[in-house]
Amino acid sequence: MFTRLVDWYCEFSRLTDKVAAGFTVVLVTLFTLVVLLQIFMRYVLSNALPWPEEFARYALVWVTFIAGSCALRRGDHVGIDFFVEMLPSLRLRALIKLIIVGILTFLFITMIYYGVDLASRASGRTTPGMGISQGWFHTGLIIGVCFMVVQSIEHGLRAALALVDPDASAARAEAITSSDPV
Repeated sequence: MFTRLVDWYCEFSRLTDKVAAGFTVVLVTLFTLVVLLQIFMRYVLSNALPWPEEFARYALVWVTFIAGSCALRRGDHVGIDFFVEMLPSLRLRALIKLIIVGILTFLFITMIYYGVDLASRASGRTTPGMGISQGWFHTGLIIGVCFMVVQSIEHGLRAALALVDPDASAARAEAITSSDPV
């Protein structure tokens, strides 16, 4: 039963990762096009637009957090797991990973809580260049960290599964990871 729940959640996590990756591609494409437009307007036509720098700054914040969730799922964030991987017991490694995931998830939920508060307080102000609510700037953090919560729960479920059955969990993790696109 627990194994089926983990399988279902891993599939859900994989789908949310695809959404985050697609959103990242769209944002990076828009970011690039807008910056190229501003370069053309400023240096070729000598008539800079007032909004592209602001859009690029906002898009960069959004991309940072949303792409960060993709990196979290793949384990591409900087981490020091040298000592954890040297532990002789698979169960002890899984327990430490579960504790780390718990701390990360708590941090992410705290970030969402304060991010919502910050976005709601900023929503009454408008940006000077684009004339939109400044709450949108902070919404990228909230969305990206929500994606990170989904990914950290997957890591936590995998660690919990490794506590229950370390050998089967190692084989399953390898199969799941190898099926994910890089």
